[in-house]
Amino acid sequence: MSQHVCDSWIVLVYSLPATPSGRRVSIWKRLRRLGALSLKNSVYILPFNGELYERVQWLAQEIQASNGDVTLFRVRSIDNISRDEIIGRFQESRNKDFDELSGDCRELLDRLAKLPGDDPGEKIEKLGEAFGLLARRRKQIDEIDYFHAPGGSLAETLLADIAGRLEKLRARTSDESSSSFTKWSPAELKGKTWVTRPRPHIDRIGTAWLIRRFIDPGAVFVFTTGDAPEGAVAFDMAGADMSHHGENCTFETLLSVLDCPEKALRDIAEIVHEIDLKDGKFLRPEAPGIDALIRGVSARFDEDERVLQAGIDLFDSLYAFLASSLP
Repeated sequence: MSQHVCDSWIVLVYSLPATPSGRRVSIWKRLRRLGALSLKNSVYILPFNGELYERVQWLAQEIQASNGDVTLFRVRSIDNISRDEIIGRFQESRNKDFDELSGDCRELLDRLAKLPGDDPGEKIEKLGEAFGLLARRRKQIDEIDYFHAPGGSLAETLLADIAGRLEKLRARTSDESSSSFTKWSPAELKGKTWVTRPRPHIDRIGTAWLIRRFIDPGAVFVFTTGDAPEGAVAFDMAGADMSHHGENCTFETLLSVLDCPEKALRDIAEIVHEIDLKDGKFLRPEAPGIDALIRGVSARFDEDERVLQAGIDLFDSLYAFLASSLP
């Protein structure tokens, strides 16, 4: 994160009743997530910008609603403590976060180093998920690293090392599986019946949307736990050709069938990949929200067909948003 340009400070002074104690803990956690620096008990400081100030204003209102006392103001300087000293203390706080992250990165690197050369892709996928958690932590810390703490450089280097090693492992797995992958053409896939597992989630719903919107508008979908009928195309099922290959989810596998897919589709592929695999390869900001919406669709309907249709409608909206956002 580039260093924050700061010409003034947000100062929050508050007190809360001793009970219930849960409210005090909640406010403290909120301030920590904002990256606020504690000058003394219940006196917190942040670099001023409009977005941060608005978020602290909402927090101040919550404190008042909990029968607390609160004072919020903006200052150019603080007596008895220089600007450089304040910045140094912000950096020190973030360095502690980065040091913890770097330690966990070293542990994951050690696990990768001990991985046997013939290790199956399932273990590689689990290590990728662990990397995804570390990468998300790095992003969370980065969002409150207002003054570019030095510890961030080491964490970034370690994460890049992990990403490089995972990429090599995934490439090897992809090479081993690509020989069995049939390269379909869009024309060959028209008029087919498509078969997948019951209770579709993000990858199967996204793949069905891609089929309906860009391959065959009249595509028929069947859900089964058994074998696919003769002549049908199974997808995202054990043993299916149209499924995960190497580091790609099913949506990405099918997307490779299309000739030069547009950027909005590639963006959706990254979102589906992040939600489905959680391997840290794509840290799309839309992913948590889309995941929650898809889970909500699944919770609303018992019938797989209704889940699929509601999910397809959601993907229509996501595509419209991403396509309209293109420069």
